[in-house]
Amino acid sequence: MTTPSSPVPQSAPSQEEDDHDLLTYGIAGDRLREEIELEIDRLETAIATGRDDDADRNRSRIRDLEAAFSRHTSARDREFDEKRFFGEHVEDDKPSP
Repeated sequence: MTTPSSPVPQSAPSQEEDDHDLLTYGIAGDRLREEIELEIDRLETAIATGRDDDADRNRSRIRDLEAAFSRHTSARDREFDEKRFFGEHVEDDKPSP
């Protein structure tokens, strides 16, 4: 079995590839706000063009996005225990004798 003498460089993901990185709370909140604004624009267009079915779907989506933003904000504001979130069980942080 042979091993390469140097690691193979990882290239940056192309624009076509999905970004599977975890979002920070700030970025996730920003994306939710942006999507709410886009959906409001879609609602206004649907109303202006008389597309009532589309307008109803837009209103429903806006309610869902606003509820998601509210949950997101609430979760962000609570104390976040990273070790517990990721399943790490740590005993007391007392130094050993």
